[in-house]
Amino acid sequence: MYRNYFFKNILLMTIFILLLVGCESKNKTEESKAHDHHDHDHDHSESLRGPIDEHTLGHILHAMGISVAGKDERSKIGKAIKVMHFAGDNEGLREVDSSADAKMTVYSYENAYVAEAHIDIAGSKQDSHIFVGVSSDLKKIIDMNLNGVKNDTAREFIKTFKGLDIVDGKVNVSIDENDEDAKNILATVNFIIGSLAKTVLSMN
Repeated sequence: MYRNYFFKNILLMTIFILLLVGCESKNKTEESKAHDHHDHDHDHSESLRGPIDEHTLGHILHAMGISVAGKDERSKIGKAIKVMHFAGDNEGLREVDSSADAKMTVYSYENAYVAEAHIDIAGSKQDSHIFVGVSSDLKKIIDMNLNGVKNDTAREFIKTFKGLDIVDGKVNVSIDENDEDAKNILATVNFIIGSLAKTVLSMN
């Protein structure tokens, strides 16, 4: 009888320990999931307001038509700029977390958007880009510039876009049909304008 009582106590003690271990394991799992979720939110927030290097910021401000000389003011604007990256697929553009996977990066600040995309023209490198500034109502090109392109003719050509109206989702510029660089730039700018119309809702 005492033996049965002893084994009964051992059994109850074992069940209690197993329940205790199970609860602790569940709590750790939930804590881990919560931590992972927090990290994901933090990473996403960083992708929206991540740090912008000084060189890129200069291209963005130029395209937005903003002239800021003071380092503190530039830093303040840089931190306030909202950033989103978009990659292309068969169904259009979708948001991605990294600029490394992006076909287009969009910067939003006050009443302007700037879209950055790869450009492939004479004098460009693998990491050459075009920055196109567009008014928040998507009706006007503010300004634009090139990064990593050694092509004076192309740099002069993009100056003709400054202040142009956007009509029916594109800009119309007279170009020489034999000028492949001009055709490429115009096609890229109109791709950006059309893509912005589809992505700006995600920025707000």
